[in-house]
Amino acid sequence: MSRATRSRQAGRTLIELMVSMALGLMILAGVGSLYLTANQSARVSGSVASVEESGQIALSLMGASVRRAGFAEIAGTNSTARFNLLFAGPHLRGCNGGRDFANAADADPDNADFACSAAPVAGRVGDALAVAYQADSVLAAAQAASLDCVGNAPANRPIAPAFAAAVPGGQVPIVQNVYFLQADGNLMCMGNGNPGQPQPLMNGVEDFRVFYGFARALYLLAGGTGAPPSASSLLTAADINALAPIGGLSPWDFVVSVQVCLLIRTQEQGTSLGGDFTPCPADAAQAMNPALITPVALPADGALRRAYTQVFTVRSRASQSPS
Repeated sequence: MSRATRSRQAGRTLIELMVSMALGLMILAGVGSLYLTANQSARVSGSVASVEESGQIALSLMGASVRRAGFAEIAGTNSTARFNLLFAGPHLRGCNGGRDFANAADADPDNADFACSAAPVAGRVGDALAVAYQADSVLAAAQAASLDCVGNAPANRPIAPAFAAAVPGGQVPIVQNVYFLQADGNLMCMGNGNPGQPQPLMNGVEDFRVFYGFARALYLLAGGTGAPPSASSLLTAADINALAPIGGLSPWDFVVSVQVCLLIRTQEQGTSLGGDFTPCPADAAQAMNPALITPVALPADGALRRAYTQVFTVRSRASQSPS
């Protein structure tokens, strides 16, 4: 065999083979790392998108109810519009610290004063919010009654005594929604269309905080006493519940807006790479100035957390302003 033939049949050396294998492994490692990074980013983006969608839906549902709080048909000619309304019951109430309404829709739909329980209720965390408004016209032509927060037809409530004769039967349909948070992460709503049967609006909620824009100047002008500090136009439910009523008015009649914060976590764990998150405000001062909120380290469960806050105007009190 000639030297030229032997040269054409020569193979790779062991060193060349090892170098090529090492280069191949390096390329595979790079591609694998890129895939894992892209997959992690996709999971995080998907989780964040899911949380944002859930948060916005929950706030939208709650906001639609809050904006209508206190709505009722005008029946009389009293110079104070609040006394002209068919529905005269509580339209907006709140509790703090895991407390429930001791006399709410599940207990007595026709006599719900929404006084807060003296102590926190087992299995409850965060705040509770009750909203009520007239669901349909009774003096004018009916316009299809609004449903409560879980899709049930609203209950009938007695009309304000001054106008009881204006409507046959002296009843008016009233939507009454009670929102609260369970310790298992379910944001619940109970409507008066099926009292005692709350339904979850969404899960994965770790905190539910509600603050109230209070028209302090108007409260004082009306003769109110024990008003909160002038520096605070946002109050907690406990602040308002501690105020004295004025004649036929409750301190809650001076609430002109509601600020809701939901802290939501992703259902999928392992999507977080650590870091901090900003929780819901712990008090009225933080609600007024979010810069006072101290970021909190993400727990080791790897779930992302994000707080969503929105302010809703109580339209039946929209002519007033917090001060």
